[in-house]
Amino acid sequence: MHEQDKRSSTLFPVTKMRSVVRKTRKRIRRLPSRARSILAERSVAFTVPPKPELDFQQMQEMFSSDLKRYKKYVAASRAHLSEAGVSHLRYFSEEARGFMNTGNYWFWRQLLAQFRPSRMLEIGVYRGQTISLWQLLALELRFQAEITGVSPLSNAGDEIGQYLDIDYRADIHRNFRRFGLPLPELIGMRSNDPEVKTAMEKRRLEMIYIDGSHDYEIVKSDLELSLNSLVPSGLIVFDDSMKNSWNSRPSSLLNVGHPGPSRIADEAASDSRLVELGSCGHNRVFQSVK
Repeated sequence: MHEQDKRSSTLFPVTKMRSVVRKTRKRIRRLPSRARSILAERSVAFTVPPKPELDFQQMQEMFSSDLKRYKKYVAASRAHLSEAGVSHLRYFSEEARGFMNTGNYWFWRQLLAQFRPSRMLEIGVYRGQTISLWQLLALELRFQAEITGVSPLSNAGDEIGQYLDIDYRADIHRNFRRFGLPLPELIGMRSNDPEVKTAMEKRRLEMIYIDGSHDYEIVKSDLELSLNSLVPSGLIVFDDSMKNSWNSRPSSLLNVGHPGPSRIADEAASDSRLVELGSCGHNRVFQSVK
């Protein structure tokens, strides 16, 4: 046998390699979303973090690739978060108390640092990870923040999410107290309840995070309610909304959204009442122009 033939016979067959890759991707897709997120975050271990002085808009402009930008946000969270921020992330990651990816910690910090919204509301708070992070960041950034959560405060889920059977109000209060934070106002109702509409429109909110149901019609209703409750130039952030707009190589490790919220966010991108400012992971940010 020629030397070249000997070398060829020892090479791993391309067809077999492709088969292994396909099987590996299938195994990864079967993992729970939190496990996939952990793998995705570990895969950016050698990403150089951006400079901490970069603001939200500069991050969006410098890193046009959604995947590269997300990796930069993960690296920034690891490198620049305060001790309290790291403790908050670690606490909510334990026992699946929350589902926020590491990169979104620096994303929220940049957003709050640039726009400094004094009246913020989240639709769908689960155990309070996001709203407690807002309060923590507002204290670090030295501005006053009134924070409200709208949620049934029960284990009521949808076709995507299934939740624990616990006392959510007591759990959220306990989580806030753990970090020495003032308690939020919690409205224990669904977002399509008439009383919620009245309560939100009275507040003249500066930022709303739509993070509740994944059903198209309900997310659409949440958007209209939010638009009627925002001050001019207020922010709307959609959770789980990048499924159709992710511009990078698809990643089996990272959940970038679900059909209902992604479809609404796509429609919002062509809505004359809004302008899109940017994204991180599965979040998309819009600003009211009314």
